[in-house]
Amino acid sequence: MQDFSPRRSYAPEYSVFVKVENRGFPDHESLSIPHSQVSIAWKFIRSHRSSSDTDTDTRPIIDVNTWYESNEKYPFELFTSNNTCNIISNMLSRIEISFPLDRLRWRKRYIGNTEPLEDVEAMTRKIGLVVKAMASQAASHHSGLGRLDILVTVEKEIILPQTQYQLMQLEVRVADLSQGLASLRQGYVDDVRRLQDLQDLELRQSTERNQFT
Repeated sequence: MQDFSPRRSYAPEYSVFVKVENRGFPDHESLSIPHSQVSIAWKFIRSHRSSSDTDTDTRPIIDVNTWYESNEKYPFELFTSNNTCNIISNMLSRIEISFPLDRLRWRKRYIGNTEPLEDVEAMTRKIGLVVKAMASQAASHHSGLGRLDILVTVEKEIILPQTQYQLMQLEVRVADLSQGLASLRQGYVDDVRRLQDLQDLELRQSTERNQFT
């Protein structure tokens, strides 16, 4: 996606929020499914929000939304031991992240309920503890084949002054309109070409019919 980061001469206000959730099943059903393997996917988002609460059109503008998903499946035993942090660190080291992991905050179950994280190492430990708890709880309740699907979401949330936010909105709309117009132009050219081909075909068939009459 095109980068719509506004031109500014000041340091923007932002935080990087980290959240871990079991994406495979609803919370009230997650322990009713037997698990034996753990898979972890990562989602990295960069969003821009308005500092004003008065505007009704203050949906976040997202210019980074990247998924990293591996086919690796880890046995529960790895996450119920002390290897969890190493697994998370190794996964992170293989991912190209489009923004620095600073000003980190841990996002709990409910939006708005967060706590600070000192650094990436603290983030890794926290993710490892949560994944380990999920794996241990599932393993203690059930046995048999299955999978625990984990999603780690890392979102850089940038807070903009209202005027900067509105400027970004306009830039996004103009870019969308430009793409739409380009698609319309290409569609027009394709339709004209098809029309010309059909007209040529009809002319040839008409000429051939006249030759036999």
